Amino acid sequence: MDGFGLSKSRITVSTAGVTKNLSNFINKYGVKLAVSVHFPTEEQRLEFMPINKLYSLSSLITELKKIKLNKRDFITIEYLMINDINDSLQHAIKLHKLVSDLKVKINLIPFNPIKTFSGKPSEDNKIEKFANYLKSKNIFTTIRKSRGKDTQGACGQFSLK
Repeated sequence: MDGFGLSKSRITVSTAGVTKNLSNFINKYGVKLAVSVHFPTEEQRLEFMPINKLYSLSSLITELKKIKLNKRDFITIEYLMINDINDSLQHAIKLHKLVSDLKVKINLIPFNPIKTFSGKPSEDNKIEKFANYLKSKNIFTTIRKSRGKDTQGACGQFSLK
């Protein structure tokens, strides 16, 4: 990161599934990592995230396990909350099982509706239950408050293209 005058602790690489050499890159440069998981099973992720055809959830998790984290570091798991699609307690249980061997922070993101997808945002009480379950398993969990809905540029936008 020479030449830009940026601290590596201020740089975050964000991906939805690129796995080839991801751990090598993160280990070499020591930057932060955010991974858009959004669905806790291969089947659901394949249905809603075409990138899963190239980079399966299992290969992504395998690659994440190779990352060497310092004491204060963690991998951020981005998880979009879509009403009645991936927001049940069963989904929370599956997500916990998926990431239980990783040092993660889970960022729950309420879905922001778009014209090309009929999904609805999860209800606040469902998001809270989901978060509380993960917290009860000692996983640092946050709920993101979204801005930018009017421009379809908000956190929680979802594209199927």
